Amino acid sequence: MVLFTLFATFLCTCVLPLLLFLAAVKLWEVYCISGRDPSCKSPLPPGSMGLPFLGETLQYKFLKMKVQKYGYIYKTHLFGSPTVRIMGAENVKQILLGEHKLVSVQWPASVRTILGAACLSSLHDSEHKHRKRVSAPQHRWDLETFFFLPFTPVLSLSIRSVLPDLPKGPRNRTDRDQKWYQNEGGLKARNVIHAKIEENIRKKMAKRDTSDQFKDVLQLLIEHSQKDDEPLRWNVIYSICDTHDIAEIFSKKDEFNPDRFMEGCLEKDSSRFGYIPFGGGSRSCVGKEFAKVLLKIFTVELVRTCDWELLNGPPTMKTSPTVYPVDNLPTKFTDS
Repeated sequence: MVLFTLFATFLCTCVLPLLLFLAAVKLWEVYCISGRDPSCKSPLPPGSMGLPFLGETLQYKFLKMKVQKYGYIYKTHLFGSPTVRIMGAENVKQILLGEHKLVSVQWPASVRTILGAACLSSLHDSEHKHRKRVSAPQHRWDLETFFFLPFTPVLSLSIRSVLPDLPKGPRNRTDRDQKWYQNEGGLKARNVIHAKIEENIRKKMAKRDTSDQFKDVLQLLIEHSQKDDEPLRWNVIYSICDTHDIAEIFSKKDEFNPDRFMEGCLEKDSSRFGYIPFGGGSRSCVGKEFAKVLLKIFTVELVRTCDWELLNGPPTMKTSPTVYPVDNLPTKFTDS
């Protein structure tokens, strides 16, 4: 009886929680995978979904271990969303050149909640172009008002100085009143014509069927204002740093050799997506040339005017949430 009690206690305290944990992990993986596109028959890449709700966000530093285990494409769960992480020039090329076909860029869920799903910055492709074209005249009018209204008195004085004999006073008002009287009859006739047109429209609308089959323009706009399908919950992340590490463009990548970046000194330029510090495709950094010039000037001035020494030697780097030195890289600078 004592042995049975001890065995039951052991099951309740150790085995049962372990089984519940394993069941929760399995259910979590099934839940994440259920968000895939049902129309796509291709299998998901290998990988794991990690712990329930947390995913593998806490294990983000074990990325190299995952690459060794699963390869350059694997599934995981990061920052609250099922994620496919990819690296390698050919894989990154398909993502960067497949925007609006394979993938679409989007803001994080928190930003979309604040700005709204139909915000201009959250739209893509043709819908983004349409909304931008519709809203452009309003912004252009605001800019024109801002730039030109403050200068109206100045322009008026300039015109008066250039045209000193410009008619003014009673004569000007008389000419204006005469033109108004000439158009007064047309304005009255316009009101009568508009009233007649509206009356004819009401008569024609009254003759039409008002059942559920009738749809006016407003109803059609409401029905087609949103897409029928919802966006998938899966994210795709490509790693620039890891792509550089595995690329075969440069040999001896761990050695400090600035000459390899000299123009015309690329050892193997077989793929322009093997080295992408500024991204690529339609999302390439628009300020990359300015950044290059800025870094060149900074480097030249630093080397020309200063000597420096790392107080703690080569630093140990951490990668979460971004790459940074553990000791904050204390450095001593002196005039050269």
